[in-house]
Amino acid sequence: MILFSFSRSVMTSRKIEKFAEKNIVARWFTQYQGPSYRTICRFRISDEIETLLDDSYKKYVIPYSTMLKENSKKWKTDEKKVMNWNYYEDDDYYINPQGVRFSFNAYRIRTDKYGFKRYFKKYISEIFDDDHNRIPQAFTPGGNRKRIYINPSLEYFKAGMRSKLSIPQYADIYARRKNDVEPVFGNMKTCLGFKRFHVKGLNKVKKEMMIVVMALNIRKLVSMSFFICIFREQKSSMWNFFKFTSNF
Repeated sequence: MILFSFSRSVMTSRKIEKFAEKNIVARWFTQYQGPSYRTICRFRISDEIETLLDDSYKKYVIPYSTMLKENSKKWKTDEKKVMNWNYYEDDDYYINPQGVRFSFNAYRIRTDKYGFKRYFKKYISEIFDDDHNRIPQAFTPGGNRKRIYINPSLEYFKAGMRSKLSIPQYADIYARRKNDVEPVFGNMKTCLGFKRFHVKGLNKVKKEMMIVVMALNIRKLVSMSFFICIFREQKSSMWNFFKFTSNF
């Protein structure tokens, strides 16, 4: 009944209680018992909600924003991209295609306008070679030493997703969905009217998100079955027409 209410853009527990009293289908789901909003609220944040989803639904395979670009030939042959440089983990330094070494210098913290902090590792170019000669490629056009900033946390998750998508099992899962995730959130806001969470706490939010996703999938299945029925009716009517005309 909760899934049906969410698919009808009825989200809060009090509205679900009124919806269960007035809607015929909702009354059939509840067997005319009419649960109170307190019962509905306790159930939607209970552990039983997790049993509604199979473990396969929890396997996410979502590439990061630049993954498709990084797999392109143009990206892999670009000498300016740090991912194409040689990295030596033992001494923690990079060497670019020009042979300039970028050694670790310090840790840096960047804070955006929302207060979110990102931690970077700063690498700075070595300006002298083994013969103590000055390296012109180690400087910018302005005469400053070149620097690069690496986000270790981001690189860790990127490497994990790349390794996951290299497995045929997960690659097959992602092959079934080539679209981005933005249309899903758009459908939640437009079709379901879901624009904010109605519970507090990360664990409760996850459970409510499960309900919303399942309600959205139910709407899609209903729409697909409707169009399939129309297609079959049109196909059968055309077949009957051809059989009728073939008698003449």
